[in-house]
Amino acid sequence: LAEDDRADPLYRIFLDSSAMKTMLRTNIIKHSAGQHSGTFLVECLKCLVEVVVRHPTPQSLRGQLPLVELVEAWEMSVREGSSATKKGLPDDVRHMLMCLQKKFPDDVNLDRLFGVRAKKDVRSAAEEYSELLEADHYMDMPILPTSAEMLGQCAFELSENMRTYEKVEDYVQTHFMLLREDYVEPLRAGIKLYMQGRHSPKDLHVYTDVKVVGMLSTWEGVVYRVELPKAQVKKIKWDSSKQLMYGSLLCLSDDSFETLIWATVWRRDAEMMSA
Repeated sequence: LAEDDRADPLYRIFLDSSAMKTMLRTNIIKHSAGQHSGTFLVECLKCLVEVVVRHPTPQSLRGQLPLVELVEAWEMSVREGSSATKKGLPDDVRHMLMCLQKKFPDDVNLDRLFGVRAKKDVRSAAEEYSELLEADHYMDMPILPTSAEMLGQCAFELSENMRTYEKVEDYVQTHFMLLREDYVEPLRAGIKLYMQGRHSPKDLHVYTDVKVVGMLSTWEGVVYRVELPKAQVKKIKWDSSKQLMYGSLLCLSDDSFETLIWATVWRRDAEMMSA
């Protein structure tokens, strides 16, 4: 900081300006809360540190700088979990605040700030999980559930859905993981209940003794024809039922879900199903 003294005149002009005397203090209070308040507060903190370090007699600035308001704003930012303080107070922010504390020990009290815990993100949508996994970049994440999620009852960590985002990447990552978890969690919970003998058709439709009776080659790829026991499907009104609709995700297993095969419904022939 303050290695180049050519900017000193600019900082002196800023120090004497109305923006410094009224607007900065007001804006720090106004922006003390919000998902992206941290970004604004970082810039304010950098500016004030530069002003203090470049001033020949920093103690004469006491009362002119909104130091108390700035510390309180940082407390609020950490407590509310802004984008800049999701994992707590960044190290560079700590160093700059400590620099101000050395110059103004009576105005900059950091005991409470350093003791504030960051707000926890939404960890997972799963009610129960054996292990919380760190999510990869959305372009590297598998669309289909992993064996660890289904068999090991693991869950991927989720970020909190915010109203605004600083980066498009963060927006896509958050909503991709939330949408993915929307369909993974019912499957994970349903399979667990089924293995415990406690599942309900409201949670998961289970078909037993399913047979593969044919294979077709289509423009969409290889399609397998499967046969369901008539006792399980004869009472279903296939003309209006939502079971086994086109595109529905299926989980196939012949060893009590020790291994999983994922498939989607290509076509449902209501006449053949009702025969």
